[in-house]
Amino acid sequence: MLRKYSFLYSMIGALLCTTLLNGRTIYKNLDENMEITFKGKIGSGTNFDIWANLLNHSVDADKVFANKMKFDGVFGFTTPFVEANLDLCTKAVWGNNKTVKTSATQLKDDGGYLQPLDEAHYHTVNLPVGWFREAWVEVNLNQALGMTKAPLHTLTFGSFPFSIGRGIALGDVYAFNPSTLGFYMDGTVDQYAYGVKFSGGFFENFDFTYDIYSAVLQNNCTSLAENLAKTQAQAFDRRSDSARGFGKVNWLVALRSNIVPIKNDVTKLKFEPYLVHNLAPEQTIEFFADAKSKLTTVGIAAELSHNAWEFGMDGAMNFGHQTVKGWDRLTIERVNRGGVATYLYSDIYTVNPNTNVVGVAQQVVYDPADSTTKKAINSVPRGVDSNGTEISGTTYYNGLTRFRAPYKNDYQGYMIVGDIGYWIYKKDFRVASTLGIASGDMNPNVNLADPLSSKVDGTYSGFISLQELYAGKLVKSVFVMGGSKKLVRPLATPTTGDMFSTLVDSFSNLIFTGFSLNYAPKSSERKFSINPNLLTYWEQAPGNKFDILTGLSINEKASKFLGTEFNIITKTDLSEGVVIDFMFALFQPGSHYHDVQGQPFNASQRKQLDSYDPTDLPDDLPILWSDSAYSFATGLTYAF
Repeated sequence: MLRKYSFLYSMIGALLCTTLLNGRTIYKNLDENMEITFKGKIGSGTNFDIWANLLNHSVDADKVFANKMKFDGVFGFTTPFVEANLDLCTKAVWGNNKTVKTSATQLKDDGGYLQPLDEAHYHTVNLPVGWFREAWVEVNLNQALGMTKAPLHTLTFGSFPFSIGRGIALGDVYAFNPSTLGFYMDGTVDQYAYGVKFSGGFFENFDFTYDIYSAVLQNNCTSLAENLAKTQAQAFDRRSDSARGFGKVNWLVALRSNIVPIKNDVTKLKFEPYLVHNLAPEQTIEFFADAKSKLTTVGIAAELSHNAWEFGMDGAMNFGHQTVKGWDRLTIERVNRGGVATYLYSDIYTVNPNTNVVGVAQQVVYDPADSTTKKAINSVPRGVDSNGTEISGTTYYNGLTRFRAPYKNDYQGYMIVGDIGYWIYKKDFRVASTLGIASGDMNPNVNLADPLSSKVDGTYSGFISLQELYAGKLVKSVFVMGGSKKLVRPLATPTTGDMFSTLVDSFSNLIFTGFSLNYAPKSSERKFSINPNLLTYWEQAPGNKFDILTGLSINEKASKFLGTEFNIITKTDLSEGVVIDFMFALFQPGSHYHDVQGQPFNASQRKQLDSYDPTDLPDDLPILWSDSAYSFATGLTYAF
């Protein structure tokens, strides 16, 4: 392995040595006005979270400690016509050789119908030595086309950061999206999306620019095998060959303009109206590719600074809809029946489910050699009218929920955030406050049989963000917002089915307010800053209370008050290019968590909760509670 990449390592080493000796410039040609530069950053951080997931002081295992290191090396190329960047990145966790694992997936083959796997099958891939976080080229169209008197126009393509407003409606963290509605989640947050951006201006004497951006988030039509994959064998409206078909590309396009009507030494005012459209032809609700979505977000951001004052806001609304396809839920299950591993049809029974209580004992055994039964089961007319009916040519019955009717979720979410800051002393000491709201709603796709957790053919009023990691601007959040999202926010638990809740995993269903202080003296010989923040959170649309005695949600709304967070963030320059930072955060849960104590949010918690007498639960049972949580972090960064 080392020999294989020895040339690459030697070249990188040589470039690093050259850079350290000659500053950031590696090569410069004054005659051709060409320059190649290199700059980098090496950072090491330590974080320690205590009871930050379950909020349960009785669970000693709810503590996380890790040392992490990250390296970024950025090569820059500049000519009169072209500018390009190449960001080589790698990271590691001390003492933890993590691997990337593929997940097991079952797709039905319509010919032989259900093909069961004896065991879940995984592959592991070692982490690569490094990868490119960004790799892009920007062409100066004015120079290339000889438009010397026109406003600057550029064309950028490759992998590069792009966000809208404050990065809420559309951020630049590739493949990080809410899973509540089945939005694309597969991927890494350490890479920018591949796309193209056309930028330009309208007027020479007025600051009015625009960007047209398009990116491909997921492409499932790169080969004939992908197009012919039988992903639609269970769909009501499937093709005759049950294949995926051509054109299943998840893409987005964004348009924005930057308008600066006032800009002088005292005042600056900037407006950023924007529009984002995302087409996702394959989403996963219960089964792979059983839904599709069209999402449009319209919004505006604004920033104003005047003397010692700072104002800022960002607001947007969602439009569009998600179409959930009619689907045959029938699968093959491997169960332990009387100590024998047995394959069963999930929704086919030996007795009439309309008049009998059915369970594992009444499920029909799957026999791959019984072609008559398989053909009869496969030939059942697909529709909700077939639920609970006798299967022609057999003595078996369809389950009451075998067939899921198609339905639609209309998007009607909204969000608005704003803050205000005032510099009390020069630009050294600032006080700031913030206020924000993001609409929320229950997950409409959790369990269609549970009236407390979902609604068919309805509206989804929760705000949907794309690739968002917003943690505040003038007032910073550690526990609730941002990339950590340490705090668990469960929705209502269904009364049937899996019986555990989904989690709010994006900037949605949230109301917050807070204030901060920021002291960073500019006259100090050694730069440092101290930034304490205090925030209070509520849910905009709270779920139902949870009754730990029954293990189910009840038809009564939980309190909206999530709790209060205090954090303090400091940063100090030890020397040129060397920065040390520290963070401490405390979260005190509110009455909402008292109302949902014990609520499970995964199958493991559901199983553990059900295995004990609810009146005599062990103190150390790993379930959600309402105790305070703490987080510590420190980091050391060298930039060159």
